[in-house]
Amino acid sequence: MSRYARPEDIPADEQSDYEMLSRNNLMLFQKAERLGWREPTPEENAAYLKKVQNIKANQGG
Repeated sequence: MSRYARPEDIPADEQSDYEMLSRNNLMLFQKAERLGWREPTPEENAAYLKKVQNIKANQGG
């Protein structure tokens, strides 16, 4: 994303790599979802990050 904001911005000689990575990414997300994974909600993500910050603060890190 940092190099090419949109798939159509990817140079032609790199398109096949992008397509392979995109397919693999989709396949792995589908596999994870079949195993029960789900993307956290923004609220769940914020709660997790707050918990990590609290643990770090309590450990002096």
